[in-house]
Amino acid sequence: MVKNMIEVYTDGSFSLDTASSSCDKWCAGIGLVIRVLNDSFPLSLNREEYYSIRYTKTDLCEISQLLCDEEVVTSTLIECLAFKEGLNIALQVKQNNGLIKFYVDDSLTIKIVRTYIDIILQGGDITKSRRFGVYMKLLSRIFPNNIDILKKIKIQHISAHRNNKYNNMADSLASYKSSPSNRVISCLVHGEKTTNILDKKQYFLTLNKYKNQLFEK
Repeated sequence: MVKNMIEVYTDGSFSLDTASSSCDKWCAGIGLVIRVLNDSFPLSLNREEYYSIRYTKTDLCEISQLLCDEEVVTSTLIECLAFKEGLNIALQVKQNNGLIKFYVDDSLTIKIVRTYIDIILQGGDITKSRRFGVYMKLLSRIFPNNIDILKKIKIQHISAHRNNKYNNMADSLASYKSSPSNRVISCLVHGEKTTNILDKKQYFLTLNKYKNQLFEK
């Protein structure tokens, strides 16, 4: 059986000051680029997927109160949610017995998730951890504690706003200042293999024509 190795690029955007934003509906967003690779030599791309998710202020307050029993709406909460959503999607890939490698540009999120994984793998009690306080409580409710799953996860820090195109895609997908479907369409067109400008334009128009069906909630 050929194993899949999955690369997950995550990013988040956040601001409660929606009055100064161009969008008065959303205040946060997460972006994910999922790359499924065949575990062969050299690695070959099986498929690439893009996800763009939005949250209102009400959504975030409900999430933070539900998960942590106190209001903790911060950019780190958004980054943790992005990691969780990326992991959920990666675990749904059929026959995924291989590595799940995350690329994250937020150093604090990496420290929090690594600490959580280390505590579980060492047989510790998350509820007794004093490191990162409320975020450990959050992860204990939204992250798996299955050792076999956690052993698959590897995390690598990646510099934000540099020349890594997948990190830049995740950054674009995370922006809450425009429609999620428009952000995904932009990535799909950008990733289209054809170099013919007219073909790309037609692809863009086709996606827009059917976007209600393609990106229905």
